[in-house]
Formats: sequence, structure tokens, C-alpha cells
Amino acid sequence: ADVDFVTLEALLLKVVAERDRLGIDADVSVDFLEERVEIGAQGNVGDTLVNATTEKYGSDTVVDRLAVAEYSSSTFTTRGGGAFPRCSAAFIVTNSNNYGTRYGVLSAGHDGCNSNSTYTDRGKNYSTSVQYSAVANRRDVSIHQLSSGSAQNVFSVPFHPGARFVRATRSWAVMMVGESVCMNGQTSGWTCGTINSKNYGPSYVPGGNRFIETTNTCAYGDSGATWSSGSTAYGIESGFRDRNSRCLFGTIDYALSGTGWYVKTS
Repeated sequence: ADVDFVTLEALLLKVVAERDRLGIDADVSVDFLEERVEIGAQGNVGDTLVNATTEKYGSDTVVDRLAVAEYSSSTFTTRGGGAFPRCSAAFIVTNSNNYGTRYGVLSAGHDGCNSNSTYTDRGKNYSTSVQYSAVANRRDVSIHQLSSGSAQNVFSVPFHPGARFVRATRSWAVMMVGESVCMNGQTSGWTCGTINSKNYGPSYVPGGNRFIETTNTCAYGDSGATWSSGSTAYGIESGFRDRNSRCLFGTIDYALSGTGWYVKTS
């Protein structure tokens, strides 16, 4: 049976309460597409939290809507949301061809973000080569192919357990003014706000249109950062309309259309 958002949010609060009571290191978020509350953790920590929540609330909540997803603990399994020397980084992307599967990291496409450079994830450095870059119309994006290592559908966040899964992407067409969104930039850190407009045209993007304007704070160095809500990837930080307010991001669907690259969601 379908579960409404109010019920899922109530379940989320109960899981968070148990996590904090037990001092468990886990990320808890609502996956609205799958209609469930997802627990991201390493090892059997997620199962421990499910059992504790079920024992306490099993008689009065939809605990069957709890799902556990295990983060890889390997430092050689690359995550998104790290950093380049002059810019932030967004989500892990993948591309498959006759030569196998390639992995890359998204960033902005304007100057300073669009050159071959070192990607840093949790203290480990990876060399990258830019496979695609564009700053025009509805795009401000660069795709940096990783030279080595495998990658997972996870991006780093500055709170425990330090990561969040990407389960889906959200296209420009279905985004709504008033939606809550969050950015994780290497200058501003984790900052959340709401969508203020879907039709902004940045002056620094030739023919720019359909960029998302938000109420978040942002600054130089945040370009290329993740924009997300829960486990859904929304876009890539581009710039700002006013310093410390009115941040701008380009959406994932416009950024990657026709490139052959896709945000990794599984």
C-alpha cells in the first residue's frame, strides 16, 4: 500500500531519535520515490538501528518501510562531493562503451573548474582528465574522468556518517518553486534553502536560461558543488546572483543531455 509523506517523515523522526539515543553513526533520509526511510551506514550498524526502532515502535509505525544501505568503507571506492583545487565537486557519473565502464566526477564548466586537475576524496588524490565541458544555454558543467579506482553512488556530506546515497535524479520539469534543496560546497559547507525561480539566465553563461535560483548562501569556491534533497541529485552549483544569497545551479538533466554520461544511482 502507498505511504504518504507525513507518515514517512514521522518514521524518519523516530529512527533519528533512536540513532541519537544509541550514539549510532548513520545517515537517515526519506526516499520519496521508493516510499521508504533509508539508513546509510557501514557494516551491520544499519541493521542494529532497524532492530532498535522496531523493538521500540514496531506496534505503532510502518517499520516495514525501513531500508538499510551499506556504505563501502574502502578508501579506494571513490565518492562524489569531494573537491578540486579551485572548485567543488558534485556527483559520480558513469559511461559504458566497448572499452568497459568509466567513472567520473561532475563539476562546473566555467574557468577554474574545467581543466584536468586532481580530485580529492577523503584525503586521497585522483588524477582526472576532462571528457566534456560546456558553458552555454542551460549548461555549466564539466565531466572529469577518474584515472583509477571504482566508484559508488554516494556523495560526501559534512555530518555523520559522512556520506549519502544517490538513488535518483530530479529533472528541471518537475522541480517546483518552494522545494527545499541543499548544497555542499567547499567554501560555504552544507547550506539549505528553497527554490526561488526556475528560469534565471546567468550573465556569465552565453544564452543562459532555466537555471535554478535558490535562497541559499554561497561563495567563490562553491562552484561545482552538489545540489540535492535527501537521496535525490538535483544539480551542480554554478554561481550566485547576489553574494551570500540567490545561489544558482544547473540541473542534472540539462547538464548531461546527449553526453553519454549518467549520474550513478545504483
